[in-house]
Amino acid sequence: MAIVANSWIYGICGVSTGDVLKGHVVSLTGWTDATKSNSVGMRFEVPCTDGKRKPVVLIAVYYPEEGAKGQMDTFMMMPQGIGAGASGRQSTDIGSMPSPGTGPAANLPLAKMGEVKGVRHLSLKVGGGEQGSTVLESSDKRLHLDKGTRLAFVPVPETD
Repeated sequence: MAIVANSWIYGICGVSTGDVLKGHVVSLTGWTDATKSNSVGMRFEVPCTDGKRKPVVLIAVYYPEEGAKGQMDTFMMMPQGIGAGASGRQSTDIGSMPSPGTGPAANLPLAKMGEVKGVRHLSLKVGGGEQGSTVLESSDKRLHLDKGTRLAFVPVPETD
């Protein structure tokens, strides 16, 4: 489960601050001496204000540095670059992402697909797992996200 920190609207789906995103585990691999890692494949959905539930994709994971106390510290931990040539990784087009409230999209923190920042021994594989799930993989014996971990999601585009 994750709690929505910022309201946003995408198409006809609106999500409010405080709403709960429900994740479903679709695959699980335990740590072994041979693999030296463990992983969990997850799919998420959000409750829209119209009562329907829509799928979203987990694309990035952030955690504030130790000693960070406020929202600005968390914001500063998030990526500031996007687009062609952004560290040679596939990046999300911010224009296609939902925007919180009425503020301009340019003020949003920008996330790269599969980016993990501030969480040691964790990697993220977007959409490559079972049923198109996002896979979190850890080289620690215990895959664990502390309370306060920030997750970035994008809606799954509607198809007609």
